[in-house]
Amino acid sequence: MKEEMETEKAQREAEFLQQREEASKELTDGFTGLNAGLEALQNLMNEQKQCCEEKKALNEQRWAEKEKRWSKKDGDRDEMFVLLKRIDEMVNECREEQKAAKEEAAGKPGPEEIIEQLKQQNLEQRELLQSLSESHRVFLAQSRPGTFHEELVRLDTFAVPHVVAQLHLLVLGSVSSAHRVRNITCAGDVTAKFMSDIHNMPFMSYRIKIRERSVNLITSQVHPTILATKNS
Repeated sequence: MKEEMETEKAQREAEFLQQREEASKELTDGFTGLNAGLEALQNLMNEQKQCCEEKKALNEQRWAEKEKRWSKKDGDRDEMFVLLKRIDEMVNECREEQKAAKEEAAGKPGPEEIIEQLKQQNLEQRELLQSLSESHRVFLAQSRPGTFHEELVRLDTFAVPHVVAQLHLLVLGSVSSAHRVRNITCAGDVTAKFMSDIHNMPFMSYRIKIRERSVNLITSQVHPTILATKNS
């Protein structure tokens, strides 16, 4: 009986030890799995932390680039505002200059008035020259008939063609190059100078006859050329 009890006791102890070892093994395996899970979780957390840091650095870089672009856009906008302000000032200056030019031009005679003044001056000169020519012709015819005839022949043969040709070249050359109306005054100055040169000729009959021919030339050719230049 005692042996059976000892055997049963030993058997129970062996079963207890076996159960204890199995429980310890299961507990160890559980801790091992838990440690592995915790390690995996730690690794995952480290990866997520590194990814967050990379994203943060990338976002900071992008933000810096955006701020740089915004700053550049602000500078460009300021420059554009300055440029637009300058353009507006230039436009206003041009308007003021045009307004001043119109006001100044309003007080000056126009091309038609200048041409009419030239016509009137030429008409007055022509009438004066005709009167002087008739008076001198009567004087020469009464005092020296032969000399009067000889001077007219010499005048028609030599002096008149040469002087009228020179006047034609000077006046019409100036007018043909006058692509603007203000050159009409230049043509009138050339004509006046040449008239002054003619006035200094030695013989009275030459002066009268040549000035008369010059007036006819100006009236018949210069004015149509001025009008043609003005209309072109």
